[in-house]
Amino acid sequence: GGVQRLGGSVAAMAQGVDLGPGDLDIVPELGIDNLRRLGMLLRDLGAKPKYVPEWAAGPDRETCERWRPEPFDLTTLDHRFVTPHGELDVVPVKAGRFHDLLPRAVVMRAFGREIRVVHIDHLLAQLDRWDRERDRARRAALTEARTRFLSGETPPALESHPAWAGRPS
Repeated sequence: GGVQRLGGSVAAMAQGVDLGPGDLDIVPELGIDNLRRLGMLLRDLGAKPKYVPEWAAGPDRETCERWRPEPFDLTTLDHRFVTPHGELDVVPVKAGRFHDLLPRAVVMRAFGREIRVVHIDHLLAQLDRWDRERDRARRAALTEARTRFLSGETPPALESHPAWAGRPS
């Protein structure tokens, strides 16, 4: 498997925040071998960039439909993707770079695997940075989860979260 960090709403869920994910955010390591593995995974999943008409900087519908993972680089792989399993948001730079997040990443187990989740302090900092309505609403829950995390409390297993009911692992 490739080298990624879990971020966004699913990372918050892994930290014990009760919310439903809109997508799965991953922060990939930017080495060419890892980007190649990521691109091949996206291809195997049947992923296509999500077309969002109101996003002026986003790709148009035709570009989304024609998308291929090659070349395996940031311009090709830095998108929110639609897959048969749900949305996958590859955020190699916008949410922090892999190597900058690595020293504080939290190792957890989920779905029988070891995963690395961005630190809850980083999630809180991102909320401040983007200052979106939905993020302001999540601040209190993340702050409470941070208090539990710092006290050593282990959050419930990610796969036991109600938002995963009926989803593939």
